[in-house]
Amino acid sequence: MQTAARTAQQPVAGAARRRAAVRHRPRRCRAAARPAAAADVQLLTPSCDPALTARCLETFGESFAEDPVLPLLGVPEARKNQFFRAWSAFYLQKWTAERVLYAAEGGDAAAIVAYSSMVEASSWTPLDALRCGLAGEALAMPWSAWPQLFEMLTGMAESGSCLEPLGIAKPYLKIVFLASHPSARGRGLGDAVMRAITRRADSEGLPLFLEAAPTGVDAYYESRHGFERVAVSRMEFGAGGFEMPLMLRRPRSLDG
Repeated sequence: MQTAARTAQQPVAGAARRRAAVRHRPRRCRAAARPAAAADVQLLTPSCDPALTARCLETFGESFAEDPVLPLLGVPEARKNQFFRAWSAFYLQKWTAERVLYAAEGGDAAAIVAYSSMVEASSWTPLDALRCGLAGEALAMPWSAWPQLFEMLTGMAESGSCLEPLGIAKPYLKIVFLASHPSARGRGLGDAVMRAITRRADSEGLPLFLEAAPTGVDAYYESRHGFERVAVSRMEFGAGGFEMPLMLRRPRSLDG
């Protein structure tokens, strides 16, 4: 049986130390308009607009259909656009009454953003996997890839531990997924969503954290939105492996 192993995260030397904290306020079930230069961006609860949420799930699935992790997991070609749809559905079902879903232009670009405490509490159960469809996706994969899948899910849930040596206090905001539908790329929608997220983080005085796909996209986060690479998580699979950059953006002063 193939197994997966995740190496310890190695912080990047010389990172500045800074602490930030804010209360975690309950979220009401309502959509809130977020002005953006290039698009209309909303922050809403998944349960408020089922049609928009469904479109966002489609965007996640189609956007990540070529993610390099899918061949390593043995995801069938015909199922590649369903895997990340099901994975993102897990989080939206967990946080259905929380304002965690960003949507631009009817869901052509979308993001899931949550407080660190919510991410840490999002444990998996077999029932969760059935409800979101991830169990069906796992059944379509080779059984030998199941340990790899759950190792990866666990590793991503715990990746925020790399921030502790840097003096980054909880809470922080984590960008769980950020995607643009392939048919909508080149319109600046992903940038618009990211600007809405960074404005929120700055207004709350919170750091932003994300795991960048192993496709070189970390350079985009650094050059366009002020993130820095603070660690690397190495994922090993029986058929290969990859390094996943862990990115941090420290809050900016709204006066600057």
